[in-house]
Amino acid sequence: MDKAISIVLGGINAAHSKEQMPAEVQKRDPLHFGDHQVKVLKAYIDGMHAPKFTTYVGRDVENFNSRREALDSGKQLTSGQIRAITKTMKNAIRHFEHYLSKDYIEPNYDLNETTNEEVKEFVAGAMEEVAADINRLKALKKR
Repeated sequence: MDKAISIVLGGINAAHSKEQMPAEVQKRDPLHFGDHQVKVLKAYIDGMHAPKFTTYVGRDVENFNSRREALDSGKQLTSGQIRAITKTMKNAIRHFEHYLSKDYIEPNYDLNETTNEEVKEFVAGAMEEVAADINRLKALKKR
């Protein structure tokens, strides 16, 4: 699967603003939307697993090795930790909301059918991860 993602990411040549909503990108540039979607989801996964999420100090503050570890810990996080995780999730959440919308059209990621199917599986798995993370974040904010 990593090879399929690399193939798709290697072909990206369209630049899109981080502030553009996914529906706008898909409507304006449907040919490259799939590439953009994969790029955003890969950046999200990498960002959640990035090390050095240990910038918070205090007697009662636990530091974690990554945003993923912090969110999966089930422990109460500081407002700063929650903000950092939310910021990392921002673009992925936008893509998740579009993915669930009636306007979403599943893109063709690659002309090679095997690669295309592998990337579809990656996107579906990433969307499930975003959904689970949204629920974890909501639970943390309720505490």
